[in-house]
Amino acid sequence: MTLHVGLATTLPPAPTGPAEFVAGVLPELSRAARITCFVDDPGLVEPALRHRFDIRALDERTDPDVDIVVYHIANNLAQLAIYQAAMEGPPGLLEIHDGSLHHTLADLTLGADNAEAYQDLLRQEHGAAGDRLADLHIHGHRGSIELFMFDLLKGVLDRHLGAVVHNRYAADLIALRAPALPTWVVPLSAPVPAPPASREALGLPEDELVIAHFGFVTQPKRPFLLLDAFARLRASGRRCHLLFAGQDDTSGRLGAEIARLGLTGEVTITGYLERRQMDALISTVDIVVSLRFPHVGETSAT
Repeated sequence: MTLHVGLATTLPPAPTGPAEFVAGVLPELSRAARITCFVDDPGLVEPALRHRFDIRALDERTDPDVDIVVYHIANNLAQLAIYQAAMEGPPGLLEIHDGSLHHTLADLTLGADNAEAYQDLLRQEHGAAGDRLADLHIHGHRGSIELFMFDLLKGVLDRHLGAVVHNRYAADLIALRAPALPTWVVPLSAPVPAPPASREALGLPEDELVIAHFGFVTQPKRPFLLLDAFARLRASGRRCHLLFAGQDDTSGRLGAEIARLGLTGEVTITGYLERRQMDALISTVDIVVSLRFPHVGETSAT
């Protein structure tokens, strides 16, 4: 009898890494099991995926024909409906893409002027220390490192049968919050690289070393450290170009720093890219830089 697996997930064009990840592994998963994807709005999923795979509404995941539901959990507001579904159940497996949900849940509560819900959440998950941290944030403190340390994972972990993570570090984080929860480390899949494209067609210089950063440009990915190193490389006389292939989430600070360094013509920020565009660029550039600090066990797909 073929196992019927439900995936509670986002799918392209949702602007999240997990959406692209799931779309990439669906063909192989479908060889091993019957797969149904449960998404917030099936009508928004890319037509090619809708035509090829069984995609249904998220609230249909309780179908008794489904043997187990796998919830894809990530620290991104675009994944919020999946987190909420995981909190409601039915119990299944969690696929944890980020070892902290604090940024997303803070946006959902404190960001919506619901300080009481934020304080309750931190108190429930992290006790007295969480309660004190909530007080600090409610009264204006805007630190960031604590968003990685106070991860707000325990509540969702305690509701499920097991977890899947993509590296040993993330497994250790899960063990810290839910030591009895069965957890499996499954390395991130590595798709066959796309063939290199013409640099001219991609708007890249043909005769320079191209260094690239892929994905959302956020502070933990150390874009300013990369930019500083690039500026020093240019100053040494090396002909090179820096590409930030993804959406800039630094509130304009990255562009301002590029201009301050006099590198406007030597650095490109593309904005959000679809998977095919990203794959073509990954296969065409010379060096990919993937930095992250602080981190919570994310595995970069690039």
